[in-house]
Amino acid sequence: MNYRQRHLVPLIITLLIPVVAFGNIPDINNCSIGTRATEDVSVMICPHCDGYAYSAAQLFGGAYMEATIEVYIRNSAGQGIPGIDPGDILLGAPNVVFCPGGNEPDYPTDPNGYTQFALPSCGGGCSENFELGGYLSGAPFLQNPIPHIKINSPDTNADLVVNLIDLSAFTAAYYSPTTYCFDYYWDGVMNLLDLALFSQHYDHQCQ
Repeated sequence: MNYRQRHLVPLIITLLIPVVAFGNIPDINNCSIGTRATEDVSVMICPHCDGYAYSAAQLFGGAYMEATIEVYIRNSAGQGIPGIDPGDILLGAPNVVFCPGGNEPDYPTDPNGYTQFALPSCGGGCSENFELGGYLSGAPFLQNPIPHIKINSPDTNADLVVNLIDLSAFTAAYYSPTTYCFDYYWDGVMNLLDLALFSQHYDHQCQ
């Protein structure tokens, strides 16, 4: 091996190191988050993780629609990054509090950098203005917020337990003009359907 060849090998290695590292660094401007929903939907969440799934969100009036939230994590070259931990990809919304781990996607990113939120989230509160958004290591996605998805919960005060405080708030709302945050069946009417849904989740808390 001559002098030029001996120095060419470490040069190639030196050039490859930043390329390899660069490929595993997400670029928030190339990441994307969106929903399969094409109309406004309601997702009732509960601290016990037994609310509505995003894959079966409620349309106004009682029908259901696929509203799975889809996420792609890419580097600055637009290539998908596999193996991103679910704990690094979170949902967030004003006036909504999630249980620990209750706002993570269903699995790590696949070879295409894809993961999804299809299963129910775990938490409480209410966000009715489509302010639900996605965050990667604390930074919001470029497409934040996610359209079409409204969130409510029997845990009305978002303290992560459904108890007498929430029952009191629900009772007051039951005899008042209907508001989305207590309209769990989402039909514009406060009635026994909403009471039945509230009762199913009474005393629930984070697992």
